[in-house]
Amino acid sequence: MAAFEISMVKLVSGEIVLGRYDAEKDVLADVVSLQNVPTQQGMQMLLAPYGFPFENTYDAVIEGRHIMYRFKECAKELEDKYIEVTTNLSVSSHIGKIQFGGSQTGGSGLIH
Repeated sequence: MAAFEISMVKLVSGEIVLGRYDAEKDVLADVVSLQNVPTQQGMQMLLAPYGFPFENTYDAVIEGRHIMYRFKECAKELEDKYIEVTTNLSVSSHIGKIQFGGSQTGGSGLIH
């Protein structure tokens, strides 16, 4: 399995999404939508399947022609949460190792 780059992009529709960018095919694969959720503590970010609420899978593909802007960097916390929700592997920032056995947050995609 080849390494991939997690990219955060803004689509021509104005949505901000994350996914695995394949430069050879010029597509963003396994796309998740980045949504802001207001809470009593302020704003939190939610990663949801791109087709949510009608599709609950993380296999959406968006062609490169629909990408308006590619962010230079993606926050480590977003990358870790993206890996957790799309693979069911929990990335522990405390020890720097991947823990097998599913996400401790239940795969909700909420970033605390």
